[in-house]
Amino acid sequence: MIQGIVYLLQVTCCIALLYSFYRLFMRHETYNQFNRILLLSILAISWILPLLKFSPMNFDISQGSTLVSLIPEVIITPQKIPQLQDATSGRAIWIIIVSILYLAGVCWNLGLLGWKIAGIYKIIRRGTPHQLSDGTCIVAVNKDIAPFSWMHYIVVSKQDYESKNELILLHEQAHIKKGHTWDMLFVELSLILQWFNPTLWLLKEDMQDIHEYQADKAVLHQGIDAKKYQLLLIKKAVGTDRYSIANSFNHSSLKKRITMMLKQKSSSWAYLKGLFVLPLVAIIALVMSCSGKSNQNNTDLTAKDTTNTVSMVKNDSGITADKEAVFEVCEQMPEFKGGMKSLMSYLTNNVKYPKEALDKSIQGRVVVQFIVNKDGTIVNPKVVRSVDPYLDKEAIRVVMAMPKWKPGTQRGEPCNVKYTIPIMFRLTDSGNKAKGNS
Repeated sequence: MIQGIVYLLQVTCCIALLYSFYRLFMRHETYNQFNRILLLSILAISWILPLLKFSPMNFDISQGSTLVSLIPEVIITPQKIPQLQDATSGRAIWIIIVSILYLAGVCWNLGLLGWKIAGIYKIIRRGTPHQLSDGTCIVAVNKDIAPFSWMHYIVVSKQDYESKNELILLHEQAHIKKGHTWDMLFVELSLILQWFNPTLWLLKEDMQDIHEYQADKAVLHQGIDAKKYQLLLIKKAVGTDRYSIANSFNHSSLKKRITMMLKQKSSSWAYLKGLFVLPLVAIIALVMSCSGKSNQNNTDLTAKDTTNTVSMVKNDSGITADKEAVFEVCEQMPEFKGGMKSLMSYLTNNVKYPKEALDKSIQGRVVVQFIVNKDGTIVNPKVVRSVDPYLDKEAIRVVMAMPKWKPGTQRGEPCNVKYTIPIMFRLTDSGNKAKGNS
């Protein structure tokens, strides 16, 4: 769940950075096909780049300096009622809330997209189809509607069809030939997953503008008088229904379209400006790489800072000294057989509340640190946070009695790793007063 949230945030940052470049340097250039490819590339790169540099399996919240605080704390009571208190429960609740809100937005936008597409096909089914020789199908409907294209369909009002308006037909055919519907589907699907990203909504608006610029340019290249065409745009700009997902004849801002028609062609320098996005992509990739490998980098630093300790290991032949590096963190941390849940179960079933501490109403949290050797043996247990000698002794006893763990590994080789476990001794009788540290 956390990995998915991190990935979505990385995609959001990529879109924001790359689109900002487009907005500042390329948006007002007349190279519409180049800008179209640039926007599609920005969107595709933003989805792919975090996947190449971020591996969800590397995001381990149980590593690093927060290891102790994030290990679930086992609570021991005199009645031996097994209780588990997860220090991350508050954080987990927020993650669940955020996930629910996000999924609600995804479902809403997915349903909205389905409703839009269903509405388009409903109009197409109700209209009268007229097949053209190039495979395009003109659908005339008994409704005052702005002409629009969807896939290979051109939808016009019955009045526009009967008037045989060539300009409308040329405009919508340009949308179909250039495959603008597929662009919009790609953007809409991205918006379903990134509905919270305002940058992507701006990108969608710019993509629609580019589509209209291209279609307008295709019409004018047929030798159509520009003033005649612009007057038609003004005439069709008001009083009709539109469909935001489709390529409509009067979809984009009329002022922007006319301005683009009259604008002088951009210089070749505009292409070079567009290529400047490549270094930006490289920088983002580098940042993603550093972020994705942060755990591994921390591990390498830990490996350099490790100290040599003498571990007294008890085996069948007696006590031997094993002088080797002990890691604070390694690539694959040690694991109690059966995982964290089994470890908690073992502690709750084996730790006993000392009678001496119970008689004196002593309670508190004992933190025990030990080393998991390369063979999984527990060695050198010590109390790093003491409460009372009786509680400390019981915590050490249970840790020493643990079965072998699955050892940690560094660069594929077993290694010695420090591990810390908090054990909470808690009295349930409200009449007793705690005399220890709590």
